[in-house]
Amino acid sequence: MSAGKYWLLTFMALVIAALIVIEIVCENQVALLSAAISRNQTYLNQAQQQTASVRQLVQRIAAESQRDPALLEILNKRGIHVTSNPSELTPAIAPLSTTPTPPPK
Repeated sequence: MSAGKYWLLTFMALVIAALIVIEIVCENQVALLSAAISRNQTYLNQAQQQTASVRQLVQRIAAESQRDPALLEILNKRGIHVTSNPSELTPAIAPLSTTPTPPPK
């Protein structure tokens, strides 16, 4: 075997070794990203399941704040202003629009 063939084979072996190392690193990154996606998907599913409950809770708070001045004052102190159409109020549900305001200085 001539020196040229030896160096060509050595170079090709190094290229193949580098490609194998790169493939292993990429596979590890894919596995880590897949795990992160699964973890985030779990959080997203939990949040979607709780959305309906939270929406009903907020609507009930808005409806009650129309009848309870103390609750309305607490909401206003926190910068939450509730506006609703009184004709659309039901005992458990009220339309809600919040406008955040900066806290008092």
